[in-house]
Amino acid sequence: MNKVIEVLIQMASDSSLSNDRALTSMLVTTDLTESQVFAISSKNIERLAETIYDLPMIKCVPLMVPEDGNEMEIFTCIKTFATNV
Repeated sequence: MNKVIEVLIQMASDSSLSNDRALTSMLVTTDLTESQVFAISSKNIERLAETIYDLPMIKCVPLMVPEDGNEMEIFTCIKTFATNV
């Protein structure tokens, strides 16, 4: 993920990279994966986010667990996993 951020910072700070040809030649020299290069060159942020496997997907579901009597306590179950595309 760090490499992707560095490339995005370089793109934001260098106005010559607004040209598609210059952007493509810069991306070829980076150490990004093919899918990351494609996502950046096609300006597809959703696909780029999918290629960054460092981002965990967190799902939280409240569970109602009965206690003694009529009172109920709420517990939250958190499951974290990362996908590698």
